[in-house]
Amino acid sequence: MSEALCAIALLPLLAAILSAGGLGEWWWQSRGWVLLLETLAFAGVAGLTALLAGAALAGTRGPWLFLACIPLVLPASLVGSAWALLLGRAGPLGDWFSVFDWPVAAAVVGLRYAGLAGLLLLGQNASEGGRLASRVFVVRHAWWHLGVRARLKPWAIAWAVVTLWIAAEPILPSMFLVHTYATQMLVQYNALLDPAGAAALALPMILIGGVVLAFVVRSGAATVKYWRTSKREARARSRAVGVALCLVATGLPLTGVFLALPAWPTVVASMQGTTPELFNSVFLAVLVTPICVASGWCVASAWSRRARERTTTLAPWTLLTLVVPGPLLALGWLQAQAWWPDRAAVDGTFWLALAVVARLLPVAALVLWLDLRRHDAGDDAARLMVSSTAARWRRVTWPTHRRVLACTAALCFVLVIAELELSLLLAPPGRSTVSVRLYTLIHTAPDGQVAAAALAVLLLVLPVVAWLLVWLPRREA
Repeated sequence: MSEALCAIALLPLLAAILSAGGLGEWWWQSRGWVLLLETLAFAGVAGLTALLAGAALAGTRGPWLFLACIPLVLPASLVGSAWALLLGRAGPLGDWFSVFDWPVAAAVVGLRYAGLAGLLLLGQNASEGGRLASRVFVVRHAWWHLGVRARLKPWAIAWAVVTLWIAAEPILPSMFLVHTYATQMLVQYNALLDPAGAAALALPMILIGGVVLAFVVRSGAATVKYWRTSKREARARSRAVGVALCLVATGLPLTGVFLALPAWPTVVASMQGTTPELFNSVFLAVLVTPICVASGWCVASAWSRRARERTTTLAPWTLLTLVVPGPLLALGWLQAQAWWPDRAAVDGTFWLALAVVARLLPVAALVLWLDLRRHDAGDDAARLMVSSTAARWRRVTWPTHRRVLACTAALCFVLVIAELELSLLLAPPGRSTVSVRLYTLIHTAPDGQVAAAALAVLLLVLPVVAWLLVWLPRREA
C-alpha cells in the first residue's frame, strides 16, 4: 500500500519526463544553459541569505524559529504582494531600495526560507562535549576541527536543499521580475502553449535534484536525531538575533499589508469579492487534509519499518517532488489526464485534489516519520504485546502520536490554502483558489485591493499558524 502511494506521488514527475520534447532547442544552444546558470546564481545567493539567517535562528530557544517559518506556509502570492507593497517603487521604503532590484529580490526570497534552513540546522551545531574537551585538552586549530569543520557538512546540506527549493520557486521571482527557469516554464505553457518544451526545460534540474537528494540520504542527514537544542547552548545565543530576524522576515511584509489597507468600507467590499475563492480553498483544504494525513501515516510507518529492516523503499525519493517546480508536476498531471479513458466524466476538482495530495504526501510522511523514529521501541513493544491492530491503535498509537497527527493536519491545511503552482494550471474554470486570486491582483489591481485580499487570507490561516506556534515550541522542548 505504501509503495503504491509513493508511486502516485512520483507519477506526475514520470509523466512530465515522458512528455518532454524539443530538448535540442534548449540544451544544444546556449540559452538553456545561460538560464540555468542565472537560476542557480539567484537561488545560491538567496540560499546563502537563508542559511545565515537560519544559522542564527537554529540555536535560539523559544518561538523565534517557528515565527520565522510563517512566510513559508503563507501563499507565495501573499508574501510577494506584501513585500511589493512595502519595498515596491511606490512603497514607503521604495526611495532607498526596491524589491525589483536583483540583490534585494534574492535577499527577500532567502528570508522566506530562513525558517526552513534553521530547522535543517537545528541540533547540528558543534557538540557541547567538543567545546568542553577543547577547554581541558590542548587541541591544535580547535577553531577549525571543533568549530568550522564540524559544521561544514550540515551547512552544506542545508544550503543545497534550500537552494534547490528556491530554484524551483516560480512565483516570487516572477513577481519580483527575476527570470528563472521555473518562471520560463510558466511562460512556455501559458504564453507559448508549449508543454513539451516546458517539461524539457526542467530535466537538468530534476537530475541535479536527484543527485543532491541521493547525497543527503546517503550521508545520513535524513536520520539525524529529532530536532532538539540543549538549554546551555540556547542560553549562549542572543535572543535579540532571533527577534530581529523574525521582525525582518515576518514582521516587515505583514506591516506592508496593513500600511497599504484602504478605508474600512473598501476593505470589506474587497474581502467580500474574495469570498468565492476563499470558499473554494477551504473546501479543497477540508477535502484533502484527512487524505494527506492518512496516506502520510501509511508511508511513514512503512518507511520507519523499512529503515529498521535496512530494506529499500520509494518513500525517500518522493521528497524529490518538493524540489522540482510545481508547474512541472501540474504538466505531469495534465499528461496523466490525457491517459484517462473518459476524461470528460471526471470533475476537474478531482485532478486538482489528487495533485495536491501527491504534492503534500512527502511533507506529511516526513513529519510523521520524524516522530515515529522517536518511538520505535515503544511501537515495536506494542506490536509484540497487543495482537489486535484496532486495540494497538486505540491504546498505544493514538495516545502517543495524536498531537503530531493534529500538527500534521494543521500544517497540511495551511499548505493547501497556500498552494498556487498546481492551481494555476489545474483549477477548473470558475473554481479558482484564493492564492490564484492574489497572484492575479498583484498585476491588475491597485495596492489597496491587494492588501484587502491579503488580509482576508491572513485572517483565515493565521489562527491555524498560531496554534502551531503554541504547540511546536512545547514539543521541541
